[in-house]
Amino acid sequence: MTATCTYQFNPETEEGESQLSSTWNCPHETHRETDRCLFHLTPAERRKHDIDPATVASELRQVAEQEGANAKQVIGATFTDLELDRVIIDAPDRHPLDLRHITISGTCSLEAVEFRQPLKLAGAEIECLNFEEATLTERCDLRGASIVNRFNATNTVFKGDVNLEHVEFDGPVY
Repeated sequence: MTATCTYQFNPETEEGESQLSSTWNCPHETHRETDRCLFHLTPAERRKHDIDPATVASELRQVAEQEGANAKQVIGATFTDLELDRVIIDAPDRHPLDLRHITISGTCSLEAVEFRQPLKLAGAEIECLNFEEATLTERCDLRGASIVNRFNATNTVFKGDVNLEHVEFDGPVY
């Protein structure tokens, strides 16, 4: 039997306004000899276990393509860089890939991606967010997110609603 990740996101102990109303428990399986899943290991722990950003991105894509709301939740994870360029991300249902309250200290690149399900990045803190030439066919929720450096949505097609309420753009917006 595989153990479940011990990570919890408690909105009462987090800084800033939370996009959750109660404590969330990660539903993903632990990674090898750790008590956390691949996503909730710190970047230093990932390096220690020889997990590169490409592996993390590949695993996240698999999570996004699963069925069910809980399977697609990766709330509160911390990444250095996250690249999902030039891929089609689809799932058998329309539950969102839930990345609320994630932190990305480098670039989140979704360049030329075709995202066929909703995407939640509410409350995220991201150094650079690149949607250049992407197509998002469902809603995209960035409520309360902080884009610390660059936001690029040049030639991006948003077919669903985009929620930018209370987003902080501290750098250039394209």
